[in-house]
Amino acid sequence: MELNICQYCQSPAILVKGNSIYPSLHYLHKKYFWLCRPCDAWVGCHPGSSKPLGQLANSELRKARQSAHAAFDPMWRGKSMKRKASYEWLAGHLDISVDECHIGSFGIARCRLVVAICQPKCNENCPRFETGKHGPFCVPDKPKHGYENVTRDQEPGPNCRYKKLP
Repeated sequence: MELNICQYCQSPAILVKGNSIYPSLHYLHKKYFWLCRPCDAWVGCHPGSSKPLGQLANSELRKARQSAHAAFDPMWRGKSMKRKASYEWLAGHLDISVDECHIGSFGIARCRLVVAICQPKCNENCPRFETGKHGPFCVPDKPKHGYENVTRDQEPGPNCRYKKLP
């Protein structure tokens, strides 16, 4: 078992099962997570291993990573781009190598940059994007896709944010 040190308090993180972090999400109970109890920071592990998927994240960083995934993932999940090509595209825009292009390793600033870079591209490729008589907008009332937006008439851009539905 490898040792994972918390970047917030420098304490060693402990390996726990998902029921310690997400007691109500039964599908996560058998998955492994690294947890720093003093900081309430955690990171999931690759399936069937104790290898972390990224770096420990506190609440603020977890939210930033969720926003980055919400902006980026529709590009490859919508099948308009293959996953590998999407990561190559993102790495090029971030000026990093594809090997470094892993949202689970990004900090808050880079996650915000991902959102800024991906949002216009996401709008065009997302299955929720439509063009109507008043211009382009994101359709908030198609929950089967798992994304919603604040208002139906809002044009895509900096104020247009997708949120994962609960």
